[in-house]
Amino acid sequence: MAKTKKPDQEPSNPLDDIFNTIDRSATEIRYTFEQYKLYVQMADKVSTRRATTNSFFLTANSFLFVAMGALFGNSQLFIFVPIILLVGIFFSISWVQLIKHYKALNGCKYRVINAIEANLYVNGFITEWKLWKEQEKSKKSRRLSNIEIWIPMSLIILYSLGLILMIVIISLNPILITGTITPT
Repeated sequence: MAKTKKPDQEPSNPLDDIFNTIDRSATEIRYTFEQYKLYVQMADKVSTRRATTNSFFLTANSFLFVAMGALFGNSQLFIFVPIILLVGIFFSISWVQLIKHYKALNGCKYRVINAIEANLYVNGFITEWKLWKEQEKSKKSRRLSNIEIWIPMSLIILYSLGLILMIVIISLNPILITGTITPT
């Protein structure tokens, strides 16, 4: 059994606090552990759905880039490129919102997991989180969702710049829309 710390004293090393010294009956621990396993599985499923969502949006954006490339070279279909750019902006904004949603959902799940874990003998996730916070303070790492959001944000910027460029190109060369030459 680990040393019991004073209630108002923070451990100098989060690993000192990995074992819980609260006494529980074997039955209570068994039921608590079953609920704990269920919540950990649910959090893992949310993470899997998040990865699948990211893959979907990467694939969709790749398709949009290929479609733009194909249409850009065809003078008769050139006019559809701005529509694809708008769709890309919409997809990327949706992607950002889903990343934020999954982050919040998993955040809630891990708060519940940590609360359940406080009643178990080993406090693995709680201790891991404390270690992570130490690393984060030392600037050695960044949260995944903060890195993950860079991709759709970059795409929003790219699509927006492409749309602005298309507007400039079309305004300077109206023949691209009408197919006829207008007097200048």
